[in-house]
Amino acid sequence: MKNQKRETGEGEVTIVHGLDMGKQEPKPDIEGWLDAVAHQARNLTKWEEGFIESISDQWGRSGFLSERQIEILERIYAEKVP
Repeated sequence: MKNQKRETGEGEVTIVHGLDMGKQEPKPDIEGWLDAVAHQARNLTKWEEGFIESISDQWGRSGFLSERQIEILERIYAEKVP
């Protein structure tokens, strides 16, 4: 599918394969968060340790996490990494 450009009231936006690239949020730094939590986090609960191990394995295999998994990872990172 060919990329298209569309004029909006706010300027030109590129449409890539049907996705409006002008409205996408920046990608979170999943690898950076996983690395920081694995090596720098303080006082992780057993559940958090298991969660981080599980999503680290999943990320390594597929390069994909659900939005909810990313939200939880971000919360753990914000609360537990100095």
